[in-house]
Amino acid sequence: MLPQIGFSEGIGKKVGNGLLTSFWFDQWVRDTPLRGKVLKQRHSKVGEIGTWVDVEWVWDLKCRRELFVWEADLRDELMRALNSMQISNAQDIWFWKHDSNGI
Repeated sequence: MLPQIGFSEGIGKKVGNGLLTSFWFDQWVRDTPLRGKVLKQRHSKVGEIGTWVDVEWVWDLKCRRELFVWEADLRDELMRALNSMQISNAQDIWFWKHDSNGI
């Protein structure tokens, strides 16, 4: 008998242009929602928190307040995670993680 896989564990999101993906609440970086309260863009979509500069996507995070010293490492970790993601002109898509075709 195959193990039971819950829907939320099996579904993933591949970000294209980020316009259909919530920056904080969808699972699009490291299979976990980012959920944060420091940024002004809490309810923004991924594609709304950056801009294209020539052929490179540049993140434009805006904080609601000045960060505390101890938050610098968290900010740097977030930026490393964000910079590992590839934003494109394609539409965001959902996929099934447990099938090689994503179906």
